[in-house]
Amino acid sequence: MSKNKKIIGMIVCSCVLIIALAGCTKPERYEQFSKTDQSLSWTNKRERSFGDSDYSNLKTEDEAFALLKDKYQLSIPTYYEDTKKLVNQMIPTKNIKAGKNKYSVFARNKTLEFKTVYPFYKEKELEVFAEVNLNYAYSIDQKQAYLQSQIIKITISKVKGKLPKDNLSELIQELGKNMKLPEKTIVSGVAGYEKRVNEAVEPITEDYLPVVSNSSGLKKNEEFLKEIAVVYDQEGTVREVYAEISEQRE
Repeated sequence: MSKNKKIIGMIVCSCVLIIALAGCTKPERYEQFSKTDQSLSWTNKRERSFGDSDYSNLKTEDEAFALLKDKYQLSIPTYYEDTKKLVNQMIPTKNIKAGKNKYSVFARNKTLEFKTVYPFYKEKELEVFAEVNLNYAYSIDQKQAYLQSQIIKITISKVKGKLPKDNLSELIQELGKNMKLPEKTIVSGVAGYEKRVNEAVEPITEDYLPVVSNSSGLKKNEEFLKEIAVVYDQEGTVREVYAEISEQRE
């Protein structure tokens, strides 16, 4: 081997080593999380905060997505699409139809919220609406943007209303599957909730009743908090189903 080839070879090896070391030392926000939880996450390099702006009259999903991608360099998780499908499968009936969706983006310095509202009407009367919130955050120290929480609220609008398909337990189960909660956790949580409802002597009036949750023993630096809860009013009527995936990093 010629002297020049040896020099080139040494340079290449040195570069490979430097790149390898850089890769090893580069902090990956979710490297300690399971592959399952990593599939629910999103993060990317970013040099500055989101600024302050309100976009409350976005007319279409495409317009909202373009704004997030082009202005803020953010991506939409697959969980959003899974939720959209679930909402449109689990809520509407023959008499209760989907209305026009509403999209908005609110940026406040180090936080940004993308909200989608899915309304459902019986003729002209609002029966139920589902709200999906994707909350992004910016870390100054790490120079990165990340998806901090994904929250779903399914709210019953009518005072004495209920879910159109009267399918609360099934809805909770499907939400849990989309959140990639263990099947045993989902089944156990739903069974416990149904038992409480069936055995209740007085109306349940809790304004936040967890049904399925991994909060007990949560490893905050290794997994997301995942929780599904039911909200009651003071009359004992179900008003809302709440589902959250969020980072609780210490």
